[in-house]
Amino acid sequence: EAAPTVPVLVAASDIPVGNTVSAADLRWLDWPLASVPEGIIRKDESPDAETEIIGQLARFAIFGAEPIRREKLIRTDGTG
Repeated sequence: EAAPTVPVLVAASDIPVGNTVSAADLRWLDWPLASVPEGIIRKDESPDAETEIIGQLARFAIFGAEPIRREKLIRTDGTG
C-alpha cells in the first residue's frame, strides 16, 4: 500500500542566487506526508503559494526538485 503524500512546491530547475522566480521555475511534487520537513510549502496549506512566490528573488541557490522555503527568498514588494 502506498504511503500518503501531499503536494509540495519545489524548484522545477536550478534557481541561481539573485534570480527572479518565474512560474516556469516552480512545480508541485507529491512528497511522502510523514517526511515533509517543517517550513516546506504544502499545497493543502498554501494553495496560492505559486502566485505569492513568483517575482521574488532567490536569496540562496535553490536546486532543481528542492522544496521551496520562504526564508530562501526575498520579497520584492517592499516587505521582504
